[in-house]
Amino acid sequence: MVTVLVVDDDANFRLLARRALEQANLTVIEAYSGQEMLDRFAANTVDVILLDIMMPEMDGYEACRRLRSLPDGGLVPVLMLTGLDDIESIKNAYEAGATDFISKPVNWLILGHRVLFLQRANRQIRETVQQELNNLAALYDLPELAIPDEDDAEWQEEHTEMLRAIYTLQNIVGGELFNQYFTDFLGDIQVLLKQLKEAANLEDELEIKDKIITLKVKFGTLSARTLNNDCEEILSLNIAENVEKMRTIVNKIITRFDQVDEIIRERFGL
Repeated sequence: MVTVLVVDDDANFRLLARRALEQANLTVIEAYSGQEMLDRFAANTVDVILLDIMMPEMDGYEACRRLRSLPDGGLVPVLMLTGLDDIESIKNAYEAGATDFISKPVNWLILGHRVLFLQRANRQIRETVQQELNNLAALYDLPELAIPDEDDAEWQEEHTEMLRAIYTLQNIVGGELFNQYFTDFLGDIQVLLKQLKEAANLEDELEIKDKIITLKVKFGTLSARTLNNDCEEILSLNIAENVEKMRTIVNKIITRFDQVDEIIRERFGL
């Protein structure tokens, strides 16, 4: 049985969500705040979280960030509720660690299907990763490898999150459209990195920050958190006083993304 944690301070919304999800044979747990979500998640086995953005005391962004920082919070799919066509909210949702978003007003007829899709995609990705680990073990004559327990947050963040985000997109878009989109997406990042390096060489602070902000959005789409953190570090610098440090981080971003780019292209046949 799939268990969904519905998080919203509006009791009427929680009631409607419960009815829609239970009609899809899903088990529902409710929380009225971000903190209660974290408490409920710690006390129950949760397969998917439906999380509203607008809540008092702790909004959905902060609740999602705190969830992702928990030892066992890196893998659970989070479907975040945003305003209709609110691009800024969607961008912030992905940056906070959301797996996907759904716009309000919610189409109750498809909500259960959307949740089941996320749960199945998440399970498929874990099985795929596990199979690849087993293949590696056989290739190098190693003891059987396993996906680390959910206390290995670093592994989750650096590998599983990225794979899940891309597999989810592939399942949504599908086929040749996904291949074309993602080839262009990776190419756009490479162009931005080239422009970033040129700006770093010229010490053009405005251009550097402009490229870094754009890259952060794209790395957020990939759930590439280390790259996001590198971008945050550059944004926090006084570039005029830390030119060499900034250039070092830029080179590190380029090297890391080259590795990610190679893995993605090989994994998805791009």
